[in-house]
Amino acid sequence: MTPSLNALLLVAAFWTIPVTTAALLYRAYGSSFEDMKDETVVDSAQRMGSYVVATLPTG
Repeated sequence: MTPSLNALLLVAAFWTIPVTTAALLYRAYGSSFEDMKDETVVDSAQRMGSYVVATLPTG
């Protein structure tokens, strides 16, 4: 039985979004899991936003 396109997209979204968020947070914290555990959700969101903006290509 082949899964439907909607099922594949749903699985991809719920797999990709958390993994991407975790990878960005890991890189934003300088690859330190201990620092990540000490931050609040709001602090993490602000830091991740700053990291994404800082890594955007310019020009």
